[in-house]
Amino acid sequence: MNVLRVENLKVSYGEKEVLKGINFNIESGKIVSIIGPNGCGKTTLLKTISRNLKPNEGKILLNGKDVYKFKNKNLARIMATLSQSNVCPDDVSIKELVSYGRYAHKKFFSGFTKEDEEIINWAISRTGLNEMKNRKVITLSGGERQRAWIAMAIAQKPSILILDEPTTYLDISYQLELLDLIKSLNEKEKITIVMVLHDINQACKYSHELIVIKNGYLYEKGSPSKIINDNMLKEVFRLKAYINEDKDTKKPIIYPKEVFSKLNI
Repeated sequence: MNVLRVENLKVSYGEKEVLKGINFNIESGKIVSIIGPNGCGKTTLLKTISRNLKPNEGKILLNGKDVYKFKNKNLARIMATLSQSNVCPDDVSIKELVSYGRYAHKKFFSGFTKEDEEIINWAISRTGLNEMKNRKVITLSGGERQRAWIAMAIAQKPSILILDEPTTYLDISYQLELLDLIKSLNEKEKITIVMVLHDINQACKYSHELIVIKNGYLYEKGSPSKIINDNMLKEVFRLKAYINEDKDTKKPIIYPKEVFSKLNI
């Protein structure tokens, strides 16, 4: 089943066309990572899918319905989105932050029900934050803070989670911890994940499918084993690499050996 469909998506900033007729489907229950060089349109694509940026042309269909025909709360009950940089007031605790995820399910001026409290506690526990739930978000490490924001997102009980570079600014151990959490949410909670990643090897390891964007166009979409090849690495990333198979995941793993530089170095 296609949970998300993008049709002939065109997006511009002023006179500059950033996305140039993008088409793809994302199936329910998949982890799909969007990769491509800086400035190719990855973040613009996510912003448009999540309705934070209006396209010049094209449609985004969620479960067969145009996202612009959803009421805000109804959309938030199906799709949760986290940007690269998320902020909240300094005095907000983890539990308070996570509780914001229930607002999509609340009527104006209505309090939290027992079910809301159970879901808030579940989200905190699911992201490994039980022992620190009363701490202020501002006191957390980068990895803990990202887990708190993901807890807030899953408290919405979405069927699809959109993440824009969730591992940015994190040390490698926190990156892998966070990606393991995302994988677990996909496998155990059946949440469809769409995310932008910079690290090609991480994208291969944790994704069922990759979407490759080059200069605002869809270059290719498919499994990591289909996508990762010498020609793609050269044409999209200007990179020559050794491509091996990871013995545990059976997915490609690359070892860069040469960059086709634009600089005279």
